[in-house]
Amino acid sequence: VEELSQAAAPSHPAMIDHFCILLKSGIVLFTKTFAPLVGAPIDSLIREVLLEDRLGERKYESGPYALRWASVHGSGLLLVVVYQKMLQVAYVDELFDTVGQEFAKLVNAVPVPKRSAMYPCAEFEPQFQKLLAQAEKHAAAARQNRVQRSFKETKKYQQSKAGNERLVKGAAAAEGDDGSDAPPAKPKGPVAAAADSGDDRSVSPGEEGAGEESGDGDGEDIARNIAP
Repeated sequence: VEELSQAAAPSHPAMIDHFCILLKSGIVLFTKTFAPLVGAPIDSLIREVLLEDRLGERKYESGPYALRWASVHGSGLLLVVVYQKMLQVAYVDELFDTVGQEFAKLVNAVPVPKRSAMYPCAEFEPQFQKLLAQAEKHAAAARQNRVQRSFKETKKYQQSKAGNERLVKGAAAAEGDDGSDAPPAKPKGPVAAAADSGDDRSVSPGEEGAGEESGDGDGEDIARNIAP
């Protein structure tokens, strides 16, 4: 029985409880209720805001509810959304824009004297549900993007990013290594070359330079040894 009752329960967008469209004279043209309202917040809004010419304000509270509204330019329409005042509903402005545009088309097709009799305007409900779902989807995507951006700014993300970069650099260095731990050989000078060839003659510091400076010194020594 419990499963059947849950299946039969209407889907309720978690954020709003009620939406309505009315003329600025106070006549309601369209309503959609998602959760039973406590008290009469719409009547309070009409009495304390609309009739008191306080439409320049952006928000009104009545009991547990917050009410926001927007007027549709050139049509005399007022759109009102009711939600729990402890919540922050991110998609209200988009909902006002899209619903206002579509409902204004419907109202403008009706002669002014007959507009007050449009309620309940049931033919608009499928369009309203579509626009509401669209606004909720956009708000959810924007919220997800904010969560991803905030995570990228955390220390944990920065550490993991730095760790990944170190791993990538280490792998690249390993690919270019020939497997030997010894440092690359340096070019050998004359002293080292003589030692490697087995020549036990020692060369005193600066001897190499002295030979270069004397030029033909070696030839003169040979000539003296040959002379009688």
